[in-house]
Amino acid sequence: MIKEGYQPGKGLGPHLEGIPTPILVSENPGRFGVGYQEDDSKEAIRGQSFVRGSVSMVGEGTKG
Repeated sequence: MIKEGYQPGKGLGPHLEGIPTPILVSENPGRFGVGYQEDDSKEAIRGQSFVRGSVSMVGEGTKG
């Protein structure tokens, strides 16, 4: 970016008029995006893994 004219501490743009600090992104753990709504049919198969046409249950921990 320095080869293209970037100067540390200055804004971006042809006249260095942009904001000099990066925009902070807030995290949304457990969220999927704007307007996302989970379908009830997806809720029923949560925790299942499909392998070649069969269903296997995925659980916490192992038996042994």
